[in-house]
Amino acid sequence: MWRPRVIAHRGGAGLRPENTLAAFAHAIALGADGVELDVQLSADGQVVVYHDEHLNPALTRDGTGQYVRTPAPRVSDLTVSELKRFDIGRLDPSHPYAGSYPNQIPSDDQRIPTLPEVLALAKRKATPEFELWIEIKARGARASVEALTRCTVEAIRHSEPCSALVLSFNPHALAVARRMTPALRRVHSVGEDSLVWLPDPIFLSYVRAFRGTYWFPHHRRLALGSVRWAHRLGLKVATWTPNGEQDLSLAVASEVDAICTDYPDRLLELLA
Repeated sequence: MWRPRVIAHRGGAGLRPENTLAAFAHAIALGADGVELDVQLSADGQVVVYHDEHLNPALTRDGTGQYVRTPAPRVSDLTVSELKRFDIGRLDPSHPYAGSYPNQIPSDDQRIPTLPEVLALAKRKATPEFELWIEIKARGARASVEALTRCTVEAIRHSEPCSALVLSFNPHALAVARRMTPALRRVHSVGEDSLVWLPDPIFLSYVRAFRGTYWFPHHRRLALGSVRWAHRLGLKVATWTPNGEQDLSLAVASEVDAICTDYPDRLLELLA
């Protein structure tokens, strides 16, 4: 029986601390089909898993147990050994961001992981069909985007066998990944603000021309007609961060191939 693949956004940020090994392990144990994670380069050129450009004061504690303050250091200015000194296993209850995930269970002493550490965890604990949706946080100059993409693809290559996809809002990052490994599945992300993007039929034709695997719009700009058009073009469709019961139900009804949510448990229950 058909059902969309369940992808835990940042490992399932509504349930466990985002982008941590604890979150990824929990998503695997829960029965999710994959996890989404964010990557960028450290100062010493290693691929690390972290969403924000700067250390996030809402979830990052220093060696004394204090949450970092704004302006916080830029991730790309710190080496891996420096980044490993920070604990990202507990939200600051006084920060407004904590209100976004009121049921998140803390997991103290979670360090910022590297991509090879996440790949190794998936190989140890998950089935070969479990997918890693690796978002390339393509910020800054073209050269830095290319460097991050190359390092990410090389890490995936060295981890085989591993079922991985690369995704990005930046078409240059996906073009670099395609040149390096044409068989690597690529996911073209689309933001919530449709005014920033071409109309769906034109954008879908662009994704097909670049031999993308998935069209990946935000759930609020998801339309059944566009999903069916994508399928006719031979593309798969995923959508990101529907979290409430109604939004999850609408995403399922839209006939998408995968749903990326902060609450994979809710989606699994709905599908059951």
